Amino acid sequence: MLKNHLENFYTLKLEIGVITANKKELDEALEAKKKALENTKNEIDQILKSQKKTAIAEHGFVLSYRKSAKVVITDENALPSEAFEMVKKICTLTKMKELIKNGIVQGGAVIAEQKNLQIKKMGALDEEDEDFGNFE
Repeated sequence: MLKNHLENFYTLKLEIGVITANKKELDEALEAKKKALENTKNEIDQILKSQKKTAIAEHGFVLSYRKSAKVVITDENALPSEAFEMVKKICTLTKMKELIKNGIVQGGAVIAEQKNLQIKKMGALDEEDEDFGNFE
């Protein structure tokens, strides 16, 4: 029974690695396509402006400009407090651990010892393949 779970664990860990690598490649490809799309849109905008046209219908597309309003902040200090939203304070556990170890934080948080299951494949050739991390 344990053998089946370990084999399943190993397979799932490998699949996660493949998906993670693919996700990184897809994220990079997506960002490149978004940038190319924005560049193409800017080039089309420059073509229309160089031809001094505000609307055009060509090659099955209709291009035109629409009016919109955009807020541009010129002096943040001159704005009323109602213009701002308070951002929630965030406590990072890494920073908290450091503060506790250095004696700066003495209440409100403690470092708790725990045991984490560590699974390694025996006989693995590559260190990355053999260590599957700690699990709580």
